[in-house]
Amino acid sequence: MEALTMFIRTVFIYIIIFTLLRLMGKREVAQLSTFDLVVAIMMAEVSVITIEDDEMPFYLGVVPLVTLFMLQIIASRISIKNKKFRAVVEGKPTILIDKGRIDENALKSVRININDLISQLRRKDVHNLKEVDYAILEPSGDLSVIKKVDKRTVNKEDLNIKLSYDGLPIPIIMDGEVEYEHLDKLNLSEKWLYGELEKKGLKSPGEVFYASLDSQGHLYVSPREKSPDNSNWFFDST
Repeated sequence: MEALTMFIRTVFIYIIIFTLLRLMGKREVAQLSTFDLVVAIMMAEVSVITIEDDEMPFYLGVVPLVTLFMLQIIASRISIKNKKFRAVVEGKPTILIDKGRIDENALKSVRININDLISQLRRKDVHNLKEVDYAILEPSGDLSVIKKVDKRTVNKEDLNIKLSYDGLPIPIIMDGEVEYEHLDKLNLSEKWLYGELEKKGLKSPGEVFYASLDSQGHLYVSPREKSPDNSNWFFDST
């Protein structure tokens, strides 16, 4: 009888967990934020207790599972709207190699030593640090590597092609909010930004989901879905 009870509880918990995880959204394990990971671990612990403790009413085990699910959904919704909350919950990308130079302070801040960095670069098929222009540690813990222009898939220096510097695009607008710190870094004014947006029929940054400026002076703009023109485009701001 106990074995049958445990079997039934296991089946029901499996169905509940499967349903909740599907509703929580599609993310690979490597892309889980710290908050997502904590929720997953707690759900696993609660599930085990609910299955094994046949003296505890089944619904008492379901309540904390649903509670964790609701917390995760609420946190996800808030993080979409609030950058500060998103930074706390999901973290921020950290540039470990900036224009070919290793940032020692950045390595210390994320508690990664040079051997770990080199090991992760090898996994990205990078065997020489001089090939790297940027290396960015994403909030998920994955390392994104941008090679120098002449070291990318097609070796342009071997083809005698004149190379121009292609740096990391800098976000200007994120989720409708102007990144004033980045504007200052680029020596650009808010007036310039509004002028460029007007060229594409946009009245304010609030109508833009994401905009960035690359090293060639090209501004990429992706308007919000409610904008009259829902397409993405590039245009030269110079």
